[in-house]
Amino acid sequence: MYKYNFHSKISVGINMTEKIFSKKLNINDKNKKVLIQLSGGQCAICKEKLHIRQGDGTVANLGEMAHIRGEKPKAARYDETMTDEERQAYDNLIFVCPNCHTKIDKDVSTYTVKKLHELKAEHEKKAINDLSASIDKVTCSELDLILKCIINPNKDNLNSEDYRVITPQDKINKNALSLGTAQCITMGLANSNLIKNYINRLTSINMSFEQNLRNAFINKYLKLKQENILGDEIFIKLWDFAKCNNESNIINAAALSVVSYFFLECDIFEK
Repeated sequence: MYKYNFHSKISVGINMTEKIFSKKLNINDKNKKVLIQLSGGQCAICKEKLHIRQGDGTVANLGEMAHIRGEKPKAARYDETMTDEERQAYDNLIFVCPNCHTKIDKDVSTYTVKKLHELKAEHEKKAINDLSASIDKVTCSELDLILKCIINPNKDNLNSEDYRVITPQDKINKNALSLGTAQCITMGLANSNLIKNYINRLTSINMSFEQNLRNAFINKYLKLKQENILGDEIFIKLWDFAKCNNESNIINAAALSVVSYFFLECDIFEK
């Protein structure tokens, strides 16, 4: 005769529940990219730089996307009233090193939701201020490094869209860019005259220089559009593209200046 095992059923039920609760949710690439950029690539707690250059010359990120309000029921600062989408949203994430990630989740009495939001806001404000200070220091030396690296041997212009003259704010609105991205673009545009004069000087020596640069950005932009990503994520990836695998503060600022310039001056992003 079959014997009903009540305890076995309970055990199975508990295991199934744990599997449901432990299901890993995905943070989208846009939130990851924006979080890293607005954090200046540094841990929001200890301020450690969180990237290394690998053997092949590419840059690897060492940071982690920590949840301010926990991702799962047993996680630190979990809030059952939040939706999964809210848990994975930019506002609920803070960029930290692995050690600080462990620390904030072990010491929830110190690292409350309010405290982590304050730390994130202070850190991002400082990162933006540091970036702004670096923007003022960009010279032709940094532009030499970036622009000559960007030029694509393929000079074909893949763009076929109709673009019109538009103000920076109108273009930002049209592409639904976030306040953080808009702030970065505004900072970058402070160097527009420097970049324009630099490009004009090199174009007077090599007539195809400016067109090659435009084509490089247009082609990269169109490839990113084919990945079905929009707005902030495209801008961040173009910013990464312009860095040419260099993560120094001054190159980061120069790359932002270049992308902001072409954001306004050529056929990238919708008008």
